[in-house]
Amino acid sequence: MTENNPNLRQKLAALLERSPGLGSRLAQAAIELKEAGVPPAELLIEQLTAYRQEFASLRAEAIAAAKAVSSEQLPPQVTSLKDIERLLAIAATPKVGGVREGALEVLDLVLSIIHTDQPDFPHLQSVQAQALTLRQQIAQAPPDALPPEAEALHSRRHTLCALLALVDPPADLNDEKWGVLVEVVTRAYNKAITVAAARGKLVYKKSPAPPAPSTPPVKEAQRAMSDFPEVMVIGAQTAKPSPSSVLKPPSAPTQPEEDVIIIPGSEEVRGTQSDGERLIFGAVPLARSGGEEKPALGLKVLVSVERFGDRVFKGGEFAGTKGKALRVEGFSLNLEPPVPGLGLRYMACLEGIGDTPWVMDGEFIGSRGSGKRLEGFAVELTGNLAANYDVFYTAHIQNIGDTPTCSNGKFCGTRSGLRVEAMRVWIQQK
Repeated sequence: MTENNPNLRQKLAALLERSPGLGSRLAQAAIELKEAGVPPAELLIEQLTAYRQEFASLRAEAIAAAKAVSSEQLPPQVTSLKDIERLLAIAATPKVGGVREGALEVLDLVLSIIHTDQPDFPHLQSVQAQALTLRQQIAQAPPDALPPEAEALHSRRHTLCALLALVDPPADLNDEKWGVLVEVVTRAYNKAITVAAARGKLVYKKSPAPPAPSTPPVKEAQRAMSDFPEVMVIGAQTAKPSPSSVLKPPSAPTQPEEDVIIIPGSEEVRGTQSDGERLIFGAVPLARSGGEEKPALGLKVLVSVERFGDRVFKGGEFAGTKGKALRVEGFSLNLEPPVPGLGLRYMACLEGIGDTPWVMDGEFIGSRGSGKRLEGFAVELTGNLAANYDVFYTAHIQNIGDTPTCSNGKFCGTRSGLRVEAMRVWIQQK
């Protein structure tokens, strides 16, 4: 069954690509049914039926593929594409000699890490002391009483596995997954070890002699990034390393980077009296690509921000927050003052809904206070004068930061569950 996994992943990718649009059409049909009693179109019903049949078929194949390579208990219910994706990850996992052996393999990798510049790097020593204690517990435990961390290590859901992925990144590690790993390792351990891994200062210790042919090389325990699950388990850290295991205590944690929140109003920069965080007020200068500067048209940007509610910004300003982990839940755009012959329209990708239909300027798109995040958006110009102008926009996205500048209807953001925390839109004459 494992040789069919690429085909199953292609089927999964096809359903993932279709689901946002189908969800949007279904949401629109639900609104029309509720407000005007309009029944869903026959074509939509046929598409839903086909989607359900393909989902059921793929689910059955994924369960069979996972059972073929794993004797562990599978999820009791498989009701979503994410559940199927986890099953395919299990099916793609090569068999190992049991939970204990798989866990010890990971811990041995952690214990083989060295710092290229600081042999006594205290933050690494602290992590390795925990790994050594955990290794002793797993190695000595009866088969029916393994510590819970053993299963997490074996299935690559432990935070130590995330650290290994930073030390020796898999070939398919993209920026989004890298950001998730950085966040997981920093939360579980500290920022210093994350920075050291990101800078390439942490490497595996080289063996003094080539391993025997029967000994698998160290990197064979590494897996492709697609095999790492979305959820990493941060253990309770109940095991206390012995004082002799750590040569030097870790230094005081590095001060976190200053949080920034952008709010319109003035260009004054102030510090709050409560905790020293800084508030940045006013417009952010637009980046120019060279040549003669073209004046930007007046634009009113309204965003609904988690905990802050509706806030109004000007075109060219970052509308939202940075460093606060607060989601934008909805927005509207308005030309101010109006330009005869020129308008705009926009769409969004919303949590739980997917891609929305395009709406015209002035219409609010999204939600207020419902806890649903904006995941991406697109803007384009309309009217007789649209060919004379360009609309540019960018976003600040969870775990990614500022996106490249998009323009004229190109989608900006993700469709993978990451929140937009701020957006920036401006219109210029060509």
